[in-house]
Amino acid sequence: MEKTVLPSKEAFATLLKQAIHRIKRLTKKLAPEIRQELGNAINRNATTIEHWGRSDNPTLPKQTELEGLAEAIYAYLLDQAWLDKFLLHGGHADPDPFSEYLADKHEEKPPAPRADKIVGRAEYIQAIRENLENPRGDLIITIDGLGGIGKTAIASKIHDLFLLDALFDKVIWISADRSDIPTFLKDLDPFDFDTILNSIGQQLGEQEIKKLDLTQKANLIRNLLKKQRCLIILDNLETADIPQYEIIELLRPFLNPSRALLTSRRRFTGDLYQIHLSGLEATQAIELMNHLGKEKSIPIILQGERHNLKQIHQVTGGSPLAIKLVVGLLKHVPLQTALKHLEKATPLDRVASEDEYLKFYRYIFIQAWRLLNDEDEKLLMGLAQFNPAEGIPFGLIANMPGLTPEQLTTGIQFLWRLSLLEVQEQTNLKDILYYLHPLTRYFVLSDMVKREDLL
Repeated sequence: MEKTVLPSKEAFATLLKQAIHRIKRLTKKLAPEIRQELGNAINRNATTIEHWGRSDNPTLPKQTELEGLAEAIYAYLLDQAWLDKFLLHGGHADPDPFSEYLADKHEEKPPAPRADKIVGRAEYIQAIRENLENPRGDLIITIDGLGGIGKTAIASKIHDLFLLDALFDKVIWISADRSDIPTFLKDLDPFDFDTILNSIGQQLGEQEIKKLDLTQKANLIRNLLKKQRCLIILDNLETADIPQYEIIELLRPFLNPSRALLTSRRRFTGDLYQIHLSGLEATQAIELMNHLGKEKSIPIILQGERHNLKQIHQVTGGSPLAIKLVVGLLKHVPLQTALKHLEKATPLDRVASEDEYLKFYRYIFIQAWRLLNDEDEKLLMGLAQFNPAEGIPFGLIANMPGLTPEQLTTGIQFLWRLSLLEVQEQTNLKDILYYLHPLTRYFVLSDMVKREDLL
């Protein structure tokens, strides 16, 4: 016989305290402020909420108060397991239907983070798509621009568009970014054209290709790419160990009918279909900010003060990554505080060196890092150990040592709200993948974010 669970005032008090603690972690609000907010939701004061959170509390809220309190908390946590227990131990007369009602009502706000909208790049995506669909289109298409400007986002969208399209037999993704590899190993195993041939062969089912010499590999890949029409996407070529123009000239004879899409921070030259990405225009940047404000519930963005949005656009130079990171800060940091330090750096649309570029982002990342608690830092450091070119399924994240399921769930939501964690929705899978932008990962693995003297 199944054992019946009886309502418990002690359990109710514990669940309420846990909820306030989780909201505190998500919002960085103080506990008294959260109690006052919850009290306002049911026309009670903060003292009453504090009273109900004590283990020796002799009373429970009335049913209407319990329902109002449960909804106010659930809107933050979106945790139905917690909700069911809270209603049960709060003495609700019929908890299951009300729990289902709240879950349905808040269904449009799922607990899992969602992929960010690609704004202001539709014309580039359409132009690349039309070029690839044209039998007489260019063999090689290139995208260049500063880090965080949207190159990989466009390439990823093209990858997804053609993944299930009959136009190409196979879409091959290769990233030259190997920031996770120690320098001495990079010297032993450089990213060169041999690496590219190995990756193409392995993704086409030739797992033993590394055993062949270079001439044999070239002949094998040439035959494979003539039998199968492939789209080869080479991302982050600025990190390759040979010049990108050399990669282009070595790759070209292998193409037709196969095609290639290349991205780099460095400018491409030559007989190519070239796209040079710059920052978003003001209207596009504001569209992105409004989208982020709605998705991540950022009050100052939702207020729609146009001069605030224009100020963010001006300081960030329209870089999508910089905009996302600044908007993520605004849930916890006043706008002028978030922008004050950035004004010390050269605007992104005028940077002339890698040092200036890194200095700009350093100011944002340090502010975000200081909002993290120990569990958030541990989660972010753990995520940084994965290859940035590959999304991380939740199953792998769930196996990280030293973090409880609650800490993982809350941490993922918080890092996503700060735009330190990004999401990739799968075209052919129900699951989603998590990843760090290469620039985020660079700073997480460096000591810069931990130094107090950089702001």
